[in-house]
Amino acid sequence: MKQFTMYMLLTGALFACGDKETDTGETDTTTDTGVDTDQDVDTDEDTDEDTNTDTNEDTDTEEDTDTNEDTDEDTDTDTAGDDPLADAACDMGFAGCTEQDFANNDFRDSTDPVSINMVAMQPYSPKCLTVKVGQTVQIGASGGHPFKKECAEDSVMDAQDNSTSQVEFTFTTPGYYNYRCAVSAHAAMQGNIRVLPE
Repeated sequence: MKQFTMYMLLTGALFACGDKETDTGETDTTTDTGVDTDQDVDTDEDTDEDTNTDTNEDTDTEEDTDTNEDTDEDTDTDTAGDDPLADAACDMGFAGCTEQDFANNDFRDSTDPVSINMVAMQPYSPKCLTVKVGQTVQIGASGGHPFKKECAEDSVMDAQDNSTSQVEFTFTTPGYYNYRCAVSAHAAMQGNIRVLPE
């Protein structure tokens, strides 16, 4: 009987030890779960790195703004190019001509030669005239009021400078053509022709 009791006690002790081993296994499982949790933390760090990459892409967008500044510079250049006579050698304001005067006497649609009348001791009529390359202009002159070229964009007026009869020019160069009466005392007798590209 004593032996049986001892046997039972020993068997119970073994079962008790077996339970402890099972508990230890559960502890190991808990430890493994802790390791998995640490791996999740690493995943969060990767997400932070992705956020940094997005910030860098925003910086690239700022560089695109610099490209817009380049476009503004191009626009300035285009604005300067709007006046086809910006580099003209002769004076737009000769004879007191204004942009409005040239607009009021725009004969670019005329298919016939355009006539400018000489009026003694007065400005030519019209004194400010707009035509285009390829058009012909006739200007009155006389012995008492010879034609005088003041400034021209090319040599088209040279052959008829100081003419005492009507002169005629067919323009091939855009720009301004300033003329007057050759008699210096007739200062009011001035005219200006604006020739635009076709």
